[in-house]
Amino acid sequence: MKEEEIVNSYVCLDIETTGLMPTKGAKIIEIGAIKIINGKPVDKFSELIDPEIKIPKKIIELTGINDKMIEHKDTYPHVLRRLNEFIGNLPIIAHNAKFDWDRFLLFYFKTIGIVKNNLLIDTLSISKRINNDIKNHKLQTLVDKYNIKLENHHRAYDDAYATARVYGMMKRQCNVSNKIVANNINRINTQENPTIVKINRISSWSKNIKKDKVLRRLYVGISAGNIYGTVYLDTVNNIWYNKDFPKTLDFNKIQSDVLKITGCSDINELRNYRN
Repeated sequence: MKEEEIVNSYVCLDIETTGLMPTKGAKIIEIGAIKIINGKPVDKFSELIDPEIKIPKKIIELTGINDKMIEHKDTYPHVLRRLNEFIGNLPIIAHNAKFDWDRFLLFYFKTIGIVKNNLLIDTLSISKRINNDIKNHKLQTLVDKYNIKLENHHRAYDDAYATARVYGMMKRQCNVSNKIVANNINRINTQENPTIVKINRISSWSKNIKKDKVLRRLYVGISAGNIYGTVYLDTVNNIWYNKDFPKTLDFNKIQSDVLKITGCSDINELRNYRN
């Protein structure tokens, strides 16, 4: 194992999704995570998410998660904000981290104004370097190799817990010390502060997508120096989203500025704002 992969405090996580590409509409339906501090589990995170779309049959068969189970669950903006608080600045460990973390979680974090820069460790990549005696490096294969019990494969928390166990076995296999490497401390403890932005324009928008469903948004053009982008308020659900601004944002501050500019007294009045 590389030195930067030897950590003793971290969050191990896993997700379940409706598909492979968030850029093509795939959504997260479950997040599971376990927090390890000084080598000991101290907390867990396990939430189902309403993807606001029907779960494909093949995903139901794979995970056991169906539409009834996610009915009345929170949508991803609420869940990801709680996950962000759970993770903090701790290193992230995942199996096939390019999928769970890079492709999905970073993508959806960005849409709600959060840019994460945690140290990332991938047990799949580690296994490919240290295990030459197995046919593949799937989580189930590693669980079998290390005699780890995994009862509910393809459920997020169970897979996250199994990944944490696999990571611990890998460290023992490599006979390495359990220390956070000094040259990585700065990266581990670095999280981007919210960017102070200027409000450039505000415009309301609505669209009837079904007979009984209307999308209503308040688009806000923002900038910071020569960086420009757009955020918007879903005025039906009172949720802010980051459309394309590449930095971390403080939506409470943005909302406060928008209220001042529009002359609205609170978010309920802002919901009915039309320019």
